[in-house]
Amino acid sequence: PPSLAPTGPAASSSKVFNPDIAAIGNFVGAAGQSPGGGEPSLNMQEAELSFQAVVDPFARADFFVTLGPDEVALEEGFITFPTLPGGFLAKVGKMRDAFGKVNGQHPHTLPFVDRPLVSTNLTGGEEGLADSGISVARLIPNPWLFLEATGQVYQGNSEIFKAVTRSDLATVGHLRAYRDLGESTNIDLGGSRIVRAEADDL
Repeated sequence: PPSLAPTGPAASSSKVFNPDIAAIGNFVGAAGQSPGGGEPSLNMQEAELSFQAVVDPFARADFFVTLGPDEVALEEGFITFPTLPGGFLAKVGKMRDAFGKVNGQHPHTLPFVDRPLVSTNLTGGEEGLADSGISVARLIPNPWLFLEATGQVYQGNSEIFKAVTRSDLATVGHLRAYRDLGESTNIDLGGSRIVRAEADDL
C-alpha cells in the first residue's frame, strides 16, 4: 500500500542502494557504397549499462558503463549538484565535454545513425570528447529566450588532448540560446571554445 512506502531519509537511502538500471544495445547495419569510414555490413557497436540515482536532495549520481568487443570502460560517471547558491549547477567526475550540440549525446540518443563526419573528425573519433573534470553551468534569466552558460575544466587527457604534466588542463566554454518560434518551429544556437592551459605545476 502507498502508506507503507518509505519516505524522507529512508526513501533517499533506499534509492542510493537501489539505483535505476538500464541496458541499451546499439546495433547498426550498412548497405551499398560507403564513402565514409568503410563501416561493416552488420555491427554491434556497443552495449551500455546505466546506473542512476538521487543520492539526496542536493546530489544525483549518473554512471554509464560501455561494453564493447574490445573493452569494458566507464563512459561517464559523475555527481550532479543542482541546488548550489546563486542558481549554479555543478558536475564532478568523468563526463562529456559541452562542445557542440552532439558531443554530449550518447550514440543511441542521436537523431541519426552516425555522428556527423565533421564532429567525428574534429573530436578525434566516434566516441567524442570525454574526460575527468568539473563543470559549472547557470541559466541566465531574461524575457526573450532560454540562455545557458557553461564553464568546464578537464584533466586534459582525451582523444585530442594528452596531458604531459599535471598542469596541462583543458578548459571548455559553452553558450547556448534557445527560443520557440511557433508550435513546430524553434531555433537553437550555441558556441563553444576549447583551450588547453598550461600553468605552474602543483
